[in-house]
Amino acid sequence: MTQQLDLFTGRLEGIVEDDGQGSIQERFERFHEANPQVYRELRRMALDLACKGLPRIGIGMLWEVLRYSSIQTTGKDFKLNDHFRSRYARLLLQREPSLESRIELRQLRS
Repeated sequence: MTQQLDLFTGRLEGIVEDDGQGSIQERFERFHEANPQVYRELRRMALDLACKGLPRIGIGMLWEVLRYSSIQTTGKDFKLNDHFRSRYARLLLQREPSLESRIELRQLRS
């Protein structure tokens, strides 16, 4: 029997876009502060997958689900910068130690 995963919860509204100014870490910090809903949704999905027994959870998969849910019909289509994925993975592991064995980190390049 296959368990259904609750990944998609509807559109992710009100994303304040990355301004492109400064280092990736500085931009991430501003983006995260302006968009707490992004972390909340990543956390919700990751914990749901962990509770359902998935041994590995890819931040890329979670990110693309969020990207899909944030598509607008006007303006820019994608408001989630891929450069922030690794920062959110680290934040999830920092705040949710139960995910440590499920999310793999790689060394930051910048």
